[in-house]
Amino acid sequence: MGLYDHNQYVSLTMEFRCNLKCVHCMIEDTMDRLKPQSLESFEELLAHNSANRQWRGLVLTGSEITLRRDLPELAARARSAGFEHVRIQTHGMHLARLDYTQKLIDAGVNEFFVSIAGSNPETHDDITQVRGSFAKAVRGLENLDRFEGVQSITNTVVTEKASAFCRTLSRPWRMSARSNRWNSGSISQ
Repeated sequence: MGLYDHNQYVSLTMEFRCNLKCVHCMIEDTMDRLKPQSLESFEELLAHNSANRQWRGLVLTGSEITLRRDLPELAARARSAGFEHVRIQTHGMHLARLDYTQKLIDAGVNEFFVSIAGSNPETHDDITQVRGSFAKAVRGLENLDRFEGVQSITNTVVTEKASAFCRTLSRPWRMSARSNRWNSGSISQ
């Protein structure tokens, strides 16, 4: 088992908007038609977990969850319902604002799953199609490092543009830049 027991987490998609235009995004053309979970569903999940303690962690996700103005309130309500861990999945740009990061942590967010699209500003910003997104995401990760008891998890979708990132990893393998699937057999010793 890894660092997190995923059976102890439940995930809710609470947003379908994003302010990036990532070239690898699989849902960009459908975000205007997709519907996030309702607040009623959120409340039902909280009531269920409060009564049954089925899960220890809640993952609040969506295209970019930090676009929800009520995100701190959702996190606080989740913690009140007995969730020990509240994780958000984010591109990290809003975390560059220390006051916003502090607000999320004060509300009970204690795990941050941050997507990093490339190993440098040029590659990352080219993939996200938003200039300055890398600098903001890195500043957000640095802000998270200021707080005790907060976990940061990073994620990188390996694309041809981001394949140079693989060469920076401290593992004895390389992945073909032409591969479009992880663990597809294109990883060789």
